[in-house]
Amino acid sequence: MRVLFVSWGWSTHFQPMVPLAWAFRAAGHEVAVASQPALSETVVSAGLTMLPVGHEVDIATLRSDPTLSRVHDTLRDPAVCYQSQGTVPETERFKWLAMQTHFTLVAEAMVDDLVALTGRWEPELLVWEQTTLAAPVAARVHEVPDVRLVISPDVLEERSPEIERQLVCPKLTALFERFGVTATRGGARWTVDLCPPTLRLPTRSSRSSMRYTPYAGGATEPDWIRTPADTPRVCLSGGLTTSGFAAQDTAQLPEVLDCLRDLDVEVVVPGAARTFPRLAKNPPPNVRVLDYVPLSMILPTCAAVVHHGGGGTMLTAASLGVPQVVLPQIVDQGINAHQISRCGAGLHVPRERAGPAAVREALTEVLSDPSFSTAASDLVREIHRQPTAATVVRELERFEP
Repeated sequence: MRVLFVSWGWSTHFQPMVPLAWAFRAAGHEVAVASQPALSETVVSAGLTMLPVGHEVDIATLRSDPTLSRVHDTLRDPAVCYQSQGTVPETERFKWLAMQTHFTLVAEAMVDDLVALTGRWEPELLVWEQTTLAAPVAARVHEVPDVRLVISPDVLEERSPEIERQLVCPKLTALFERFGVTATRGGARWTVDLCPPTLRLPTRSSRSSMRYTPYAGGATEPDWIRTPADTPRVCLSGGLTTSGFAAQDTAQLPEVLDCLRDLDVEVVVPGAARTFPRLAKNPPPNVRVLDYVPLSMILPTCAAVVHHGGGGTMLTAASLGVPQVVLPQIVDQGINAHQISRCGAGLHVPRERAGPAAVREALTEVLSDPSFSTAASDLVREIHRQPTAATVVRELERFEP
């Protein structure tokens, strides 16, 4: 079977797809990845075939779009958009429409080439990352069976008709109509969800579960990482997406580290050596500032992680049983933070009070209260009960054309 994986050109959206792509390859299927050229090195380094489509997405341009002027705002309660009846408050409606607009603009950068490529390559199955909305266009145009791979809480799933009427995004509708197909942001032949049920949002659609397996590229393990720390080790991670959209009214990395200087912890900051070279040369005594190292290599030795709320970081920490302190900066990160806090595996520090002192207070609470570790361990067991990627491939093979 020829299987085409599709992700827009942001590594943190592609990398959770890699274990399933490997599983298809290991089962003897032909696999390729379609994405924007910027992702080529990441795809090839994962041992997969890259098929470039479209052009790069300019984050600065996205930020300047007036529709996205409040895309940073975090959502207070994701359940508000899952009501079966009632009106979505205007402030919340705006945020959900802003998300759709954002991903539609990303889709427009690759949709024409992707539709043409799908016609030429003739996949028998198309697997797309949940926010890559160019993919369902191509699947509908060429009538290819498709799998929607949900790599974090499902913010774009279609909901009840009452809610959907309030969340119609004109730009998304126009994107599909340009190719003569019906607009959908959450529809696919099958949905495969990497989130454990505890972290999922309410859903109306049926879906298959798949175990989340951390993957973020390879690296050489630092020699110190297996040496037990004298004090609790804490990982501080900013995330790739937030580096493009980071709000200036929240705690910045040097300020947070300064606030943790006299806390009895060892702080590890992966990927910050290039972003903060001065900090890397002269870090506080209890801080390690690193070049890129996958979180899955660091987190098993950590007592907690402080992060921005990206889906990959959240699920990697969840799969390794690490309590979390989440400082979301954009809408979907706020939803992820809400879900972690709701299940007891961490704390959510809202953006409006995410100063260094609040971060320190939340981290101190997570480290001192064993209930967070207990809830995090419960998540690990739940994740390990999910079917592996190999099992999901066997299920999908049953429907091979």
